[in-house]
Amino acid sequence: MEERIRIQEDIGLSDIFRILLRKIKILILALLLGAIVGGGIGLAKTRNVHYYGTSVDFYVNPKTDETSVNSESQYGVYGAYGQHVMDNMTKLLSSDIFAEKLFLDEYGLPSQYLPTDATEKAKIQELNAAAKPLVIIAREKDNETAIKQAAYDKAFEEYEHMVAFPDKYKDEAPAAKAALDSAKAALTTAKTAEKAAEDAAKEAVNASLTYWGRTSSYQSLISSARNALEISYYDTAATSEEDLAKSFIYVKISVLNDKDFAELLLERILIVLPEYVEANMAVPTGYIGTNCQKITRLDKVTLLNDGYALKTAIKYALILCAAAFVVACITVVVIDRSNKRLRYYERTMENFKIPVLGVIPTITNERQTNESEVQQ
Repeated sequence: MEERIRIQEDIGLSDIFRILLRKIKILILALLLGAIVGGGIGLAKTRNVHYYGTSVDFYVNPKTDETSVNSESQYGVYGAYGQHVMDNMTKLLSSDIFAEKLFLDEYGLPSQYLPTDATEKAKIQELNAAAKPLVIIAREKDNETAIKQAAYDKAFEEYEHMVAFPDKYKDEAPAAKAALDSAKAALTTAKTAEKAAEDAAKEAVNASLTYWGRTSSYQSLISSARNALEISYYDTAATSEEDLAKSFIYVKISVLNDKDFAELLLERILIVLPEYVEANMAVPTGYIGTNCQKITRLDKVTLLNDGYALKTAIKYALILCAAAFVVACITVVVIDRSNKRLRYYERTMENFKIPVLGVIPTITNERQTNESEVQQ
């Protein structure tokens, strides 16, 4: 008998549905609680999460001379930079070295987001003040050298022309040779002065950069910049390796809760990246340099995750709603099945194989009240 009862008490799908239907109010309550708790968690996690940024695209192509950049068809050299070259360039653009350059001024000195510590900030400003005049002098010396170089080239050209026609310029040649020697000496002196000025300026700038790099805020700043920038050359719409745009550099800026920092990065990227690419890109054979130009116009910093908090709250609400419903269903079924009492007369007949002669109805409080009123 007991074995038969145990076997017959195995639960079926119809029993489960009947149990759940009887507890539908509890299940609905679990759904509501799950949605409320999930939505609350989602809002709490994302209500102050705002990403600011934009995207900027650059076209890179080699140039044959200083005047041919715009006269040639841009796409005539499409793909001139192979995958290996572009891989190296994007790695450089994603490095600490490039990130550091975003915060240097026109003299190559740290200027943006200096340490908040007063002592460190004062020291950097002191080093900058000492380095700046030396950088200016070095640039002046560079200009002087360029002038001396032009004078020497002109004197050399004139003398070579006279040498080619000795009979015609027999009298002028000695003076031209003297002018050439003088121009050469002046150029040598200028180059020596330029080298000394550059060494002094480089030493002073490195002193400022070295001290800045040792400050506590430096690593945090560089890490923030690197995390905010995503630089690649892959065309996101490409379907195969042959379709990769090997002559385009894509920059994405995304900064958490700091619109000013995102705008600073954009401003500096537009200035520094083209200069850095043109100075460091490997030049293909037959060309003299690299041209890098921005090809996007709508690159204003905007809110990137508009509606993110609401979407996250809905996602969390749905997840916890489903989880709460499943847990409630399992709990209701387990509690119901743990009660071994025979609560239905149909089960009594099934388990004991005997007929039920009578059923005592359940008298609710409302029914008892109604019967009392009738008796009165």
